[in-house]
Amino acid sequence: MQVITVVTGSIEENCHIVYDEEKNAIVIDPGDDFVNIKNVILKHNLSVAKIVLTHGHYDHVGAVNQLKEFSGATVYAHEKERELITNPELSLSRYVDPLFPTPKVDTFVADGDVISAGTLSLRVIHTPGHTGGSMCLYSDGVLFSGDTVFYGTLGRWDFPTGNLSQLTRSIVDILFSLPENTVIYSGHGPNTTVKDEKMHNEVYRWLSV
Repeated sequence: MQVITVVTGSIEENCHIVYDEEKNAIVIDPGDDFVNIKNVILKHNLSVAKIVLTHGHYDHVGAVNQLKEFSGATVYAHEKERELITNPELSLSRYVDPLFPTPKVDTFVADGDVISAGTLSLRVIHTPGHTGGSMCLYSDGVLFSGDTVFYGTLGRWDFPTGNLSQLTRSIVDILFSLPENTVIYSGHGPNTTVKDEKMHNEVYRWLSV
C-alpha cells in the first residue's frame, strides 16, 4: 500500500490517496481542491475505484462530486452519517457557501464492513464522537482516522451530532486497542502512531468530563 496525502482548502484538510502496485486507488476525504487531487492521480497513473468519506463535514467532501464524475468511482460513507451529509446546516457547508454541492454517496456502510479495490482492503471502524457517523479505516498497521484523533489531540465534539463521551471512548476503547505500531493518517496535521497517542494524547484529560 502506498499513501499520498494532498493538503486541501483553507483549513488544510488531508486528502489521502491510497493505491496498490497495480495502481488501483481509493481516495479518502477529497477536500475542496479537485484540480490538485486530479493532478496527483494523473501523475501517478492511478485508477480510482472508490471514494470514502470518514465523515460529512464540508472540508472533507468538497471535491467528491467532481472526482466521482472524473473517475467513475463509487462513493462510500457510514450509514449513521446519511442525515449530516445531506443537511447543509449539519455538515456546516451552509455557513461556508450556500451553493456548496451535496456529496453524492452511492453506498452507506456499517462497522466491520470492508471496502476494497485491487489488493487494497480497508475495514470500517465506526468511531462516533466528532460526528455521529464518523468512521475510521484500518488496514494492516495503517489507520485513516478522519477527525477522530490527531497528533497529540482529538477532534472537536461541539459541532452537530458530536458527543465528547462517545469521542473519548472511540479513541481509548477502540483505536487505542489497535497494534501500537499502527501509523495514523489523520484528517488534519501530521502522521502519528497508536503508541505515541496512547502515551501523549490529551484525550485522557477529557475522560471524566
